[in-house]
Amino acid sequence: MSKSALLRFTGRGIYCPAGEFYIDPWRPVERALLTHGHADHARPGHSRYLSTDIAAPVISHRLNNPVLETVRYGEIRQIKDALVSLPRGLREQVPEVLAAVSRGTGESIESENERRRTGAA
Repeated sequence: MSKSALLRFTGRGIYCPAGEFYIDPWRPVERALLTHGHADHARPGHSRYLSTDIAAPVISHRLNNPVLETVRYGEIRQIKDALVSLPRGLREQVPEVLAAVSRGTGESIESENERRRTGAA
């Protein structure tokens, strides 16, 4: 049995099936994980949002007080079967951000990409 991809690009945004959330989605979704508060990421229309506590004031103001959960930088949050962490310096560290999303088993994007690079199944 093959494993599903940890993240998938869809018409709504980058989707994590294990956690049933989207990262910086560009179309309305049930649960949006926002990497930061800029307008190209903090878009209106989602049912629920998750961001860092640092970005929350900007997101709340920009989106008129949405349903917003927060985490501290580096804090690990379990969302369904995924573990999520938002490292400091997100915009400059895209590979680290992707590695910070993992299945509950501890398998991360980083380990999945390494397996593909080396041809291991």
